[in-house]
Amino acid sequence: MIATVIYEVDGVKMSEKEFANHIRDKYIKNPPEGYSSKEIASMDDEDILDMDYFLNE
Repeated sequence: MIATVIYEVDGVKMSEKEFANHIRDKYIKNPPEGYSSKEIASMDDEDILDMDYFLNE
């Protein structure tokens, strides 16, 4: 059985894919140190979610 992950941002529930797109847009506008907007834009969903996790751990 595969669990579905649901994220909630500002009271809005979204799928993992929607959340990845949300944080990708956030980091494209303001990339973390050591990254460019272009690198962020080219990351796959798993990579962007991992990066966000480690930046906010």
